[in-house]
Amino acid sequence: MNRKSALILSGVLGTFFSTSAIAALNCTASPDCASLGYTMSAADCTDGVKVACPTDTSKVFCKTVQPVTCIVGSILGGDQFCYKDKLPDGVKPVGIVFDTTNKLAVALTDINSSGSAGSSTMMWATGYYDIPTLGNCTDLTTCGVDGRANTTAILNCGSSCGTTPAATATNSYEPSGCSKDFCKKTKWFLPSMRDLITLYNAKSYVNASLSLTASSGAKTLTESYYWSSTEFSSNYAWYLWMDDVSRYYGTKDYSEYVRPVVKY
Repeated sequence: MNRKSALILSGVLGTFFSTSAIAALNCTASPDCASLGYTMSAADCTDGVKVACPTDTSKVFCKTVQPVTCIVGSILGGDQFCYKDKLPDGVKPVGIVFDTTNKLAVALTDINSSGSAGSSTMMWATGYYDIPTLGNCTDLTTCGVDGRANTTAILNCGSSCGTTPAATATNSYEPSGCSKDFCKKTKWFLPSMRDLITLYNAKSYVNASLSLTASSGAKTLTESYYWSSTEFSSNYAWYLWMDDVSRYYGTKDYSEYVRPVVKY
């Protein structure tokens, strides 16, 4: 055998053995869908991110929507968990977090005097009565800052204080998506001036999340006056202009907007 023939034979044999080795390698069993994590069907994954198995598209990997740490702007679900921008199937939004220090969320909408979602204004009270257990506040950083306690004090005054539409309406509010006790009737309250100022400072984040939940009936904050539960005197209560955070006290028979707040 001459040198040229030997080189050709060597090349042919090399190719044969290389091809055989590759064929043997290709005969290794490929992993099935389950071992790769594709264990669900599309019907099991209606609220998550779906990726189909390459070898069996009826099997999917599903990354479901999970709760997140509550931060300003988080969407508060009726299950008492916070979410970023999407909620799991069966969980409805009830509010938007605006104060993580005091664990407060604001309702998705303003309310009517009946306590239902709406956009009508209402009076703080129908007469001029001093709420006995409310302080008459001038320092809004330290006086009358607990909206829940304020609302309870207003309601406990009863008929001796006339009627109190704003506090009564918030106490009667219950969003349709509420599934836990924390957001049922009597849990929502008229925010204090401290709460309203904090809400204004978080307004851009809150409005962004309210826009995300518009399909659930959410409405961005009205650029107008909102009643607080902080009293100034027997005749006056504090309210805040949500357009530029101006703070005023007006007679209790003024009609202003009301948006409930809840502790989560």
